Amino acid sequence: MLSTLVKDPNEKLDYTVDFGGWLEEDEEITLALWSRSPTGITIGSSSYASSISSDGKRCTVWLESGTAGTEYTITVNVTTDNSPARIGERSFIVRVEDR
Repeated sequence: MLSTLVKDPNEKLDYTVDFGGWLEEDEEITLALWSRSPTGITIGSSSYASSISSDGKRCTVWLESGTAGTEYTITVNVTTDNSPARIGERSFIVRVEDR
């Protein structure tokens, strides 16, 4: 079951996914690609870009807007610096509600 988080359509909030328990001790995330379904919620912007933590274990995305009453599945696909690279995926739900 996916975690469900709630945000107001007027909020611009950051969400972090921790891959620390999945990664090897010296392994780091080198690429994080975010997606959403359905469309209608904004992932990042030039001022609020998604990021990977300095230790390479966590990924953060900024979400804004969305339509009240809609649930969005937010997914991050990551690639690591392992050789060969490992690829992982995590998702969570953001429910947009007027608060």
